[in-house]
Amino acid sequence: MRRLGGLLVVAGLLVLAVGLPLRAWGETGEEFNRWVGWANILALSLGAIGLLLTFIDRRRQAGDVSGDWLARAADELNSQVLGRESLALKRLLDTGRAGSVAANIGFAERLLVFAQPGTGRSGLLDGVGPFYRQHADGGRLVILGEPGSGKTVLALQLLVQQAEARQNVADANGRAVQPVPVRASLPTWNTDVPFADWLGRRLVADYGMRDQDAAALASNRRVLPVLDGLDEMDPPGQPPHRAKAAVAALNEYVAGENGAPLVLTCRHDEYVALGHPLRPATEVVIQPLNADQIRDYARREIGPGATLAEWDHWEQLLDRLDGPAYAGLLQALDTPWRLTLAVSYSRGGGDPTALLRTPQEGAGSTSDVYADRVADLLLGQFIPGRAQSVGSGRYTSAQATGWLQAVAAHLAWQQDNGMSGTDIVLHQWWYIAGQERVRRWHAHLNAALTFTLALLLGVAVNGGSVTATAANVQYYLNEFPALPTQYLVAGISIVGGLFVAPVLAWRSGRSGDAQPTEVNLQQVRTFHGRRNLLLGFAIGVPNVFFAWFVAWVSGGTPAEAVALAVAFGLVISLYIGLDPIGASELNPRDPLRNDLVVWLALGFALGLALGLASVSTSRFVAGLAFGLLIGLLGSLAGKAWMRYIIAVTLMGHGRAQPWRFGRFLTWCNQAGILREAGNAYQFRHVELRDWLRAKSRDRPAGSSNEPSSLKSSDPLSTAGG
Repeated sequence: MRRLGGLLVVAGLLVLAVGLPLRAWGETGEEFNRWVGWANILALSLGAIGLLLTFIDRRRQAGDVSGDWLARAADELNSQVLGRESLALKRLLDTGRAGSVAANIGFAERLLVFAQPGTGRSGLLDGVGPFYRQHADGGRLVILGEPGSGKTVLALQLLVQQAEARQNVADANGRAVQPVPVRASLPTWNTDVPFADWLGRRLVADYGMRDQDAAALASNRRVLPVLDGLDEMDPPGQPPHRAKAAVAALNEYVAGENGAPLVLTCRHDEYVALGHPLRPATEVVIQPLNADQIRDYARREIGPGATLAEWDHWEQLLDRLDGPAYAGLLQALDTPWRLTLAVSYSRGGGDPTALLRTPQEGAGSTSDVYADRVADLLLGQFIPGRAQSVGSGRYTSAQATGWLQAVAAHLAWQQDNGMSGTDIVLHQWWYIAGQERVRRWHAHLNAALTFTLALLLGVAVNGGSVTATAANVQYYLNEFPALPTQYLVAGISIVGGLFVAPVLAWRSGRSGDAQPTEVNLQQVRTFHGRRNLLLGFAIGVPNVFFAWFVAWVSGGTPAEAVALAVAFGLVISLYIGLDPIGASELNPRDPLRNDLVVWLALGFALGLALGLASVSTSRFVAGLAFGLLIGLLGSLAGKAWMRYIIAVTLMGHGRAQPWRFGRFLTWCNQAGILREAGNAYQFRHVELRDWLRAKSRDRPAGSSNEPSSLKSSDPLSTAGG
């Protein structure tokens, strides 16, 4: 209603600024005064209705975020979180065998702020929820551990258990009282933005919530942030300025006199090096797996699928885990992540005895050479093993490895340029093909498409005849400016479409921003979405003032005015019905898909209604072409999907990325190579990303390997880096 009100106010101004001069052109005396009077009445009516709708909308929104409405929004969000994160946890635990479970990591409390330290309290993975509710000081918990120790798995397990517990605890009015746990990636946070504001924006981007609902949930502390990646906020080897700023801001994220509940994960050494811990908070440290836990996990996950000979080799390895002569072997396998790599290594046909220290490496040595070799063996087999477990045959392991190397290299460029070094966000991925390069292609393509469509529209208006079009152009040039009003309006419109619109489209393509539209196609699956769709139609159709104004200026018939009213109603109903109204599950591909489909749907709706204004074929074609032109121009204004298509085409032509990049990322997610994090994909573990990045740097110049070659499209050389 607020957008519609603004549109009506603008329409009133157009009546005075454009409609009156066009319609009263050449009139004098009483006839001129009559048109001035009608223009004033119409403009005042449109402006008054617009301001009234804006006022009503603001009052309605103020009531929408209070009481029962906000409670329902929180309940819907909790259901979406539970469904999405349960699936994410399952995929993290999956090793490609039915019934796979996680290694049962343990954690011990290191420090309880404002209480006697050294309590000795500890727990296991499946009991982290009760531990949090009983011992987390003010609901604030910091999960620390070494790389691959299971911080994300423990945080996800806590999140799922909290979401389940929330459904079972209610107040006297039947409302859930606990905050909704929501996972968010800290590297995406610009710490100059207040934390609550950023958290609200994450709810909008990741769950399709309305802006006012998300802001109200965040400001009223109805959300339990589960924050991952504090140690990823700053580039490696640089001072942790952003991480320190984040902790300082989180210390000021309070509810009354106490800190607001939150969960934070970080690598142990990086957190200690900050020197400014989160206070108040309970800190727990994930303990390394011992030899017995590793043996138990290997027997459960590797044993059932191994032959007798293969299992005999594994037993030789497992029996040496705690032997002093094989120092370093236990450290190479003492995290859940490394055990997952070991399972993939085994299923890919890897020889477990190759993980033992060689004579050249020295039986008692603890040098990094041995650890690096073991890591290279395990990581090198992970992607082939996961590709084999999916079993679709869609991509070879060489293709997947090469393309993921390009992804990892581009993430390094993102981090160096102040963006997230962990998140693969599709509507921002056009940077990989080079910022200037993509913007240049986008500008030229915009101008060419807009000019072509405007030219087709001009021909359609003239009955589809090129000869008639040329004759009318000659007539316009000879008779201008002494033309009837409707011819004058049509001529100015066509000239604007042929010359002004391409210039504006070119400038739009050259601009830097490229955000997808916020409307959410998933809303039409809900009762509220379908209701809003009908409400929008009811609001849009009666706006005969606007339809009559357009028909009046162009000298149209009453039938055309009715058709324009129907067109306006269709457009408004689609826009209102697709606008975010609450929690709605999204995946990382949805923003781009919505950006394309929404504008095309609006263009088709407008074009169909305009075409129905007349039974003549030429008018129908003209109306449909005009609607498609508006839909295309709107989609070009959004820009996100167009830039993505340009970038994928450029990179696919250079064989640095697959042509259907989004489908490839979905496949990687299903294979357990990537994971979903809100509206982004992330590598399952930062060690895998860093290993792929190193392999990308080590590739010989001029390599001509199959699709893994990046020879002409290396993102580090084309993405402005």
